[in-house]
Amino acid sequence: MKEKFKILNNELILKLVIILIVIVVIIGILVIKLYNNNNMVSEVSEQERFRDEYESLNGEITLDGKNYPEVKLGFNNIKYLTIDETLSILENDTGIIYIGYAECLYCRSAIEVLMESAEEMKVESIYYLDISEIWDVKEVDKNGNIVTKVKAHDKYGELLEQLGIDEYYIEDYILIDGNKKNISTGEKRIKVPLVLFVIDGDIVSSWLGTVFSQEDPYTPLNKDQIIGIKEIYQSGIQDIKDSFENREE
Repeated sequence: MKEKFKILNNELILKLVIILIVIVVIIGILVIKLYNNNNMVSEVSEQERFRDEYESLNGEITLDGKNYPEVKLGFNNIKYLTIDETLSILENDTGIIYIGYAECLYCRSAIEVLMESAEEMKVESIYYLDISEIWDVKEVDKNGNIVTKVKAHDKYGELLEQLGIDEYYIEDYILIDGNKKNISTGEKRIKVPLVLFVIDGDIVSSWLGTVFSQEDPYTPLNKDQIIGIKEIYQSGIQDIKDSFENREE
């Protein structure tokens, strides 16, 4: 009788162990799924955030009293960068960095072409630094004094130093007073839209603006202009791809 009870007891323990293992496995699967879903939501929301930032200005009026150039983003693989992450790439990493902001008229002309280029060449990610989030904002008050309305990020100066090696990337920060007179702030600003193709911290190629023939940012790019910019972007993308292929060899 005792032996029978012992056998039954052992079988019960075995069943409990099996049930416990099954529960642990199920919990593990659920945790993995939840983790993956959270990552997917984060990735989707990042892309949606970018799309909304640009498309939400469609039909809105600029300070010049004109409509913002329309932007329609289908595919986009944007990954937002902090200024620290941007500096890290420029110091020793590899990637494609787009610097701009949604209200920038020329940025609105360039971004669709950049996204089309990335999609056609199967680029995994385009890194995006929203420059409006980190630079300072100044204005001229009624007495003609320059006033800082928004303070720049503490590391904005470091980014200027990184890019300031080549004056091509930066320009004087000029304000316009009530008499439409240019007033120099004595500071520099990063010009946009700027696309940097970086390999191991070196800017191997870049492109600023759209094309020289686009004199009015309110006028949509024509077919030839789009082809011209796309060729430039895809050449830079190919440099990045070649770099990774050489490493694999």
